[in-house]
Amino acid sequence: MGTIITVHPSKDLIVEAVEDEGRSIVVQQGDSPILGYSNAEGFEGYINVTIFGDHTVSLYKPQFPFVIATDGVKILSSSILQHQYFYTVLEKYKPIPQGYKRHFSILKEQIANITVNKDEQKKIGEFFETIGDLITLHQRKYDALKTMKKTLLSKIFPKDGEDIPEIRFKGFTDAWEQRKLGALVQFVNGRAYKQEELLDIGKYKVVRVGNFNTNEKWYFSDLELETDKYMDDGDLLYLWATSFGPVIWQGEKAIFHYHIWKLKNFESLEKKYLYSFLEWDKNKISQNTNGSTMVHITKNMIEQRVIEYPTKSEQYKIGSLLESVDNLITLHQRRSSRIIGLSAA
Repeated sequence: MGTIITVHPSKDLIVEAVEDEGRSIVVQQGDSPILGYSNAEGFEGYINVTIFGDHTVSLYKPQFPFVIATDGVKILSSSILQHQYFYTVLEKYKPIPQGYKRHFSILKEQIANITVNKDEQKKIGEFFETIGDLITLHQRKYDALKTMKKTLLSKIFPKDGEDIPEIRFKGFTDAWEQRKLGALVQFVNGRAYKQEELLDIGKYKVVRVGNFNTNEKWYFSDLELETDKYMDDGDLLYLWATSFGPVIWQGEKAIFHYHIWKLKNFESLEKKYLYSFLEWDKNKISQNTNGSTMVHITKNMIEQRVIEYPTKSEQYKIGSLLESVDNLITLHQRRSSRIIGLSAA
């Protein structure tokens, strides 16, 4: 790669002061490349260059004149590759991050298979640019929907000390009731397992907290347990260790681990409404713990949480609305992931 890369001098582009506005953007390494603005004169040939994060292996195509925040920002171009195709080649051959070290020296040693045909470069570059634009579109929609849902949750449930929410569906005027969760919901403990009880192949999956996050390793069990130790498709669960919050199980009959509660016997509450309330309540708990998700929720703690709830017909409307928003969020997340997968292939 070193034979096809041009590194532009950047020392004179480093600025210390970052402003809220200015003639040039200030670029840094990482997933949020625009740090702020500066009135310093920026790099004018921005259209034909790619910013490479020497420590982070991040790539960024600037759209405006820019200055840089640190010397770890490398300004790259190629005299033999069309600029969008060059970006695509960098995406393919950039090194795997190896901690906080300099990666450009690794990038230069990569052996790249490239086409020198300019027309082919242009078509390949435009194709991947279109893919990138689609990913950005779905990611922006995803982010906007997540923000909208957070706002909805804060307005569709009563604030502390109040018995009606800020916004309601037309036709509903009654005050909401308040009870402790433990008086309305039964939280059923999962089962703790010895390592020798966890199998690589078995009749039932043993679902752990990590399986809802990044852990794709599944264990199984042949144990026949009491009914309460199994969960079925559509069951409402609550994770209470390392990661916390409500989830709805989507899958076959399985055994749930000790760090998961199954919720049952909540006849006064609609499941979709209860799930949405618990999400909103999770946000409140996080605010009291500086936003950390590494929160240990005890059974007594969750049973003492106060839930506000309206009539079941109003609960149904609230739950259905928030479920629709969740479905849209999932849709754009999946579309973005699918496009990323296609472009990587």
